Amino acid sequence: MIPWWFGPVLNGVEGARWSDEEINVNMLIWGIALVAFLLLFLGGIVIAQRLGLRAGFDGIGAPLMAISVPTAVYLGRRLSTLFWPTLTKVADENAAKRIAKRNRERQN
Repeated sequence: MIPWWFGPVLNGVEGARWSDEEINVNMLIWGIALVAFLLLFLGGIVIAQRLGLRAGFDGIGAPLMAISVPTAVYLGRRLSTLFWPTLTKVADENAAKRIAKRNRERQN
């Protein structure tokens, strides 16, 4: 199952509207992920250049991006859970209710 916070692009936009908590946690996760990606990717490029490696996408850039993207998304989710546990828990509960309701409506 795709996590609810991956967004409406992957989960579909039909059904009930997202709660305010879901929207806020979604923005937190992706905001943290963006900052984490920039730090990981650009930090990796700097380190690669200092080590004398080719930093372009024909060198270390592509593998570095392939590692940085999922790591950044993972950190976004984990850090939002760590720093905003109550908000994240409420958003998860609201998303579970919304998705269950959507699934019931699809079955009818």
